[in-house]
Amino acid sequence: MVTILKTVAEMDAAVAVANSADNEAERVKALCELALAPVDDRLNALDPFSQQYRQTVLDLYSRISGRSDYRPREHELSPYLTEVADSRPGYYLAGSTSYTGEILVAMGSVLQTLALKPGQRLLEYGVGEGGIALEAAKCGIDVTVVDIEQRYLSLIDRRAKMADVEVKTVLGEFGALAGSNFDVVLFYEAFHHSLDHMAVAKKISTMLAPGGRLILAGEPVIGPHNEHWRSSVPFPWGLRMDGLSYRAIKTYGWMELGFDHNYLMEMLGRAGYSCEFLKSAATDRANCYVARPCPAVA
Repeated sequence: MVTILKTVAEMDAAVAVANSADNEAERVKALCELALAPVDDRLNALDPFSQQYRQTVLDLYSRISGRSDYRPREHELSPYLTEVADSRPGYYLAGSTSYTGEILVAMGSVLQTLALKPGQRLLEYGVGEGGIALEAAKCGIDVTVVDIEQRYLSLIDRRAKMADVEVKTVLGEFGALAGSNFDVVLFYEAFHHSLDHMAVAKKISTMLAPGGRLILAGEPVIGPHNEHWRSSVPFPWGLRMDGLSYRAIKTYGWMELGFDHNYLMEMLGRAGYSCEFLKSAATDRANCYVARPCPAVA
């Protein structure tokens, strides 16, 4: 049951209460049961592909985050990271076999969707701890990862060395490495941090090898397959207003977007792709949008 709060002040108070829980698992559960009612009702009246729509999203971001603008190189960092993560990936530290199992199932399903063979090239953006990238490298895939957080890249360098595999790490924003020739470009629970997501999708289409694919996996997309979070994303795209996303925006300055299914499909079409949606039977974390560049019209 989601509690809908009407004002930013009410949400701030409720988040403070949730943050006082004894452990992160309880905090996350409490935050996921909160949602802020639309602070600005204009989005559903605007063209979601317009500059005015984008600016409306940015205005709300500034109001919640307290930041005058959005700069990914400053606002997408993870200052809480420590060296402790060297020993075990974060999904083992939640203290729940159910949660860890869900993450492992999701990663396994995404690896199946990648369907890559040794020697083929994978690029993953917003890689975080690099669970999928490292497993792909162990399969003989030529793996490159891009992240804006150097601490994650250093962690992946160490883990790759421990596993005796190579993973090329690049510090940069979404869309870095233009001109490269990849068989798959993957975003796993990362594309929703892309404010200018259509421009990013267009750029990636120039980075794919013939037959290559852009895969968006585990993204917060609301549609017939997943209506539970509709109260948090009651518009084509914009800031997710569940308590967990709200806390991340306010605390770290992250851009926490959500997408309506129909909008995402149209956006990818406008960016030059044909796209299919693959619904996971196990977990929404493994839902995938598989996009292929449309052939050029002569």
